[in-house]
Amino acid sequence: MLGANLHPPVARGLCAACHRAEGPDPLERRAPVGELCRTCHVDLGRSIASATSRHPPAAEGNCTACHDPHASSERKLLRGGLRDVCGACHAQTVARLAGVPTVHPPVAAGRCAECHNPHGGKGPRLIRTENSIELCGGCHVQRTGQIGFF
Repeated sequence: MLGANLHPPVARGLCAACHRAEGPDPLERRAPVGELCRTCHVDLGRSIASATSRHPPAAEGNCTACHDPHASSERKLLRGGLRDVCGACHAQTVARLAGVPTVHPPVAAGRCAECHNPHGGKGPRLIRTENSIELCGGCHVQRTGQIGFF
């Protein structure tokens, strides 16, 4: 079974959109992975290019480090849950956070992307924005009605 989420070209049987259908190896890609991905994901390519801090796999065009190019049971064709995908390279961070007695709920739930942009962020360490009111306030104001904890 391929997975619940199919990459649109796969779903339409358009293998030749990414692979050479002719020649000795019909599975050979037409171009490097990042280049192929950016042909459809133009806005994402621009967003990565303009980010203050870039995630190395995204900056290098290694999209398949985190995403399956064909199908996945995860959203955004991720190769697994965020904790597993991020933890594959950031195991030390995951291990360090596991030993902390009180962990921020999104971290505990493996929802790294709530605060970090997995492709590239405006702040250091791929933080979505350097504005803490904007970053934290979205959840904390909705949940508590106040942001006086800053």
